[in-house]
Amino acid sequence: DPPPCHNHDILVQDLKTTMGFKGFVMSDWAAMHHVDALSQGMDQEQPGQIMLGSDPVFGVLMDSVVSSLSRSVLDVAATNILTAVYRFGLDVEPSCTPPNCSEELHSDQTSTETLGHPHHEVALTAASSSLVLLKNKDGLLPLTKDKATSLAVLGLAAWDESHKYFVGYGSGYVSPGSSAKTPGAAIMDRAAKAGITVTFPKTENLTEAVDVAAAADVVIVVVGTPASEGVDRARLSLSDYGDELISAVTATKKPTVVLMQTPGAVLTPWRDEVAAIANIFMGGVGTGDAWASFLFGDLAPRGRLPIMMPATETDVIPVSSDEDVDYSEDLFTSYRSPSLKAAFPFGHGLSFTSFEYNKAIASSTDCTTGAVCVTVEVKNSGQRDGEELVQAYMHFPNPSGGDDAWAKQTPDIVLRGFRRTKVLKPGESQHLRFEFTDEDLSLYSPIAGGWVPQTSVEICLGASSGDLRQKLAVDLSSDSTR
Repeated sequence: DPPPCHNHDILVQDLKTTMGFKGFVMSDWAAMHHVDALSQGMDQEQPGQIMLGSDPVFGVLMDSVVSSLSRSVLDVAATNILTAVYRFGLDVEPSCTPPNCSEELHSDQTSTETLGHPHHEVALTAASSSLVLLKNKDGLLPLTKDKATSLAVLGLAAWDESHKYFVGYGSGYVSPGSSAKTPGAAIMDRAAKAGITVTFPKTENLTEAVDVAAAADVVIVVVGTPASEGVDRARLSLSDYGDELISAVTATKKPTVVLMQTPGAVLTPWRDEVAAIANIFMGGVGTGDAWASFLFGDLAPRGRLPIMMPATETDVIPVSSDEDVDYSEDLFTSYRSPSLKAAFPFGHGLSFTSFEYNKAIASSTDCTTGAVCVTVEVKNSGQRDGEELVQAYMHFPNPSGGDDAWAKQTPDIVLRGFRRTKVLKPGESQHLRFEFTDEDLSLYSPIAGGWVPQTSVEICLGASSGDLRQKLAVDLSSDSTR
């Protein structure tokens, strides 16, 4: 197959025609190899001409090359780009002229506002909404003075003023700005309002950290691993001896809460020894305040894992530093794999309360906007306000549309939708409705050349890929449900 930037089937036939994509297609840096990419559906090349240090780097579409290309090809690409510019109002919005944008890139954007929305509030909403509570043994969180009068806040990520654990590096780097607080500082400020004291070690000495932990009622360990464009992580462990710190602290037998700031999957070999675990994926400048609001119950956790947290380092697709790597797992990644084990499954995320799923019903006759519609009652069965995210997975018991090898490559379950409740008070219920299209009830078969309707499906509703609570068998051959 031709490279993606030169693949007419992918860019024109699938993306722009079948899927109806109305934007423009831009190459990754140096991913375009020949001028024919423009006639195959590519619209803009990156980087053009740039300077890396004192060395110029040239793309394919230099002025001398562009002037020799077909006017009709250039018009299509230019029209797609300008349409996006006008659609988003970039022709009237004040902005910089690339590549001379260093002043804007490093400006303090968190102290300004857009359309009346202060940026620091937007940042806090983004960080807190993406926070995922992975474990909360015996309801330790949220913290109150009844549960703890003193906290120990440990970990380099708690006090790192470079904010590398939640900002990241690379071409998308944005200066954190003046409103960004370290997690430690934000937790200390919020704890003071609750009348709870906070202690922390004065050095990076592990023995001192353990001593501080032993003297506190509850221990908060903030850990993470930084990431950057263009640099692969060497391992899935936490950075800066985070795993060693957590293991040493748990030996004190004090209730320990681990707050992780990660760019992706990490290992949690200490997960059975701690009381609570939460994660934010590179949450940006609102991360510190989001942690503080979460710990003390000002904001309830509402995020869900968009990946699987692996149980061990062998529970991921093997990687290699070789120039050519054969990835033959097909669809069997994450929750779709029958062999990879999860410490925390895809879609997992707890609240400060609990929920019951009841009265799931499937119907094709009372479904005006879909092929099959499903309703389910979700009840807040806990003691605090909260919202639930119900996920719908499809199980196809008898895949049809291809040969035996294709059928064996069909995962046991595949995600086909999700719905979120409003914030429910204790004892309150809400009915959620799923509307599944014909495509949702089909499987894609390259052999058949498209989506193949299936004759039967089991619709599974749950709180995660590993917590399926309601299952409905649907006979699609006769449009009947049970």
